[in-house]
Amino acid sequence: MTMTVYEHLRVENTLHTESIAMQWLCSNKNKKLSYYELYESVEKFVDVLEKINIKPGYRIGLIASSSPQWVIAFLAISKLKAVVVAIDPELDKSGLLNQLAIADPFLVIASENIAAILKKPPSKINTVLLNSAGFKFDILDINTSPVHVPCEPGVSAILFTSGTTGSYKAVELTHDNIIFSASSGIQNIQVKCNDDVLCVLPAYHAVSYTHLTLPTTPYV
Repeated sequence: MTMTVYEHLRVENTLHTESIAMQWLCSNKNKKLSYYELYESVEKFVDVLEKINIKPGYRIGLIASSSPQWVIAFLAISKLKAVVVAIDPELDKSGLLNQLAIADPFLVIASENIAAILKKPPSKINTVLLNSAGFKFDILDINTSPVHVPCEPGVSAILFTSGTTGSYKAVELTHDNIIFSASSGIQNIQVKCNDDVLCVLPAYHAVSYTHLTLPTTPYV
């Protein structure tokens, strides 16, 4: 592995810290976040995760709708060389718990409605609440004692297939996979740092990872 997704994005935007990193609609208003503001928010969340003793290779569930907070959490996990387990927040409770049982994450970062499910038996999973009202993350009850077997070095994310064959299957993506895809996009589509990219697919989709890694302005 040459670098993490987070490191790749920082290198690509070293000279463009004041450029717009993300845009999104909020109450029919266009909101913006510069790369400098994005990195500052990522650093704050890294501090939160370090207090929970997150280590390289630890699997971290990320279950929420597409949002700037999702991106911040994704990049913070990447910086710590932990592994994002991206799960569809629209799954029913059975599907949600099934995928969590397969992935066996040490921690889940979740929106409020998902966090409410995870706090109830039989799950009782370590949870950090992703606050959609602002760039805040609230630590709920955390048990750092369970044994957690980390993933191999270089793994960036675990995604799940759609289950069209009858069961969900977990698939690993490495940092190199995602960076290569983004680099190919830069070369083949000729995208530049002042271009806008519309992220139509949800954040947990593999293609969205490529959008987030491009040195452009994604709409999330």
